[in-house]
Order: sequence, then C-alpha cells, then structure tokens
Amino acid sequence: DDGGVGLLHAMIEDRGDEYFISDLGSSEGTFQNGDRILESKLTSGDELKVGPFRIQFFIGIPKPAAPPKVSGTQTPAAP
Repeated sequence: DDGGVGLLHAMIEDRGDEYFISDLGSSEGTFQNGDRILESKLTSGDELKVGPFRIQFFIGIPKPAAPPKVSGTQTPAAP
C-alpha cells in the first residue's frame, strides 16, 4: 500500500517459454534494471522497481552469490 503504486500498476505474463512485464498505464512508471519500460522481455535476475519497491525476478531457484557463512566450530556428535 503506497501512493507510488497503482492498483493495476504492472503485469508479468508467461508467454510460452518467455516472460514479459508490462506497465499498465501507471503514473509513476515501471522500471526494469533502472530503465523505465512500457513492455519488456524479462530474464532471470532482472531487478524491477514499482513505486518504492524493488523486486528481483528469477526463473527457477536463484543461485547464491557466495557460500553460506558458518558461525563457530561444530563438533560431531558422539555415538
């Protein structure tokens, strides 16, 4: 709920094997990777901005940028 986001602001469509984002006439605009768009093909990892909200679009499960941090030392449990 934000004044910069319209009730029908943008739409993501599955068109076969591809995804597209379309701005639905919003006054504030829809942005993909920093560029204002009316309609654009999406690729995995794209950053979308709708009002003050940032959305990362992924197809499938995103891969981590780095291995998880391990805190402390773990000792194997005794049998």
